Amino acid sequence: MGVQTARLGQRTRLQMVLAVLAVSVLAALTTAPAANAAAKDVSPSPSCYFANANGTVTVTVDVTNDNATATTLPVGAQNKINPGAEDRGQPTTFAPGTTTNAWSATFTSAEFDKVKWNLDGKAVSLYTTTVCAATTVPADGNPLAVLVFGALTALVGAAFLGERRRRAGAAG
Repeated sequence: MGVQTARLGQRTRLQMVLAVLAVSVLAALTTAPAANAAAKDVSPSPSCYFANANGTVTVTVDVTNDNATATTLPVGAQNKINPGAEDRGQPTTFAPGTTTNAWSATFTSAEFDKVKWNLDGKAVSLYTTTVCAATTVPADGNPLAVLVFGALTALVGAAFLGERRRRAGAAG
């Protein structure tokens, strides 16, 4: 009975450690940087556009963040599209450096040359005459999340494999 209780205690401790680790990682991934007005510039620049079969135009936008850390500018006075709805799905958190294809948006051909992105105190026209060489895909998603998920999966797999080996050794 003592060996069985010791194994149960080890398993419970391992499960607790894995649960705390998983919660900590999830909290780190879902906590966005504090909203702030950037100390340095965050600026968009239209990269290229492509015409859609339905007569609309999709423009792809690069974003440069001159700050050393990610900058968050929530939709509102510092991050809005005009004319029209100020929230058109534009990003609100900007990684340091230049992010190519950070965002793409589709507009009617009538509004394409009028739309501006007001970001960090600057109104930048999204109009461009550069046609995209290919249909581009915005660089959204979080590559860090993919790496952390992979690491967590490997850790959990290793823990269960170790438990399985311990059981096989104890039975033999």
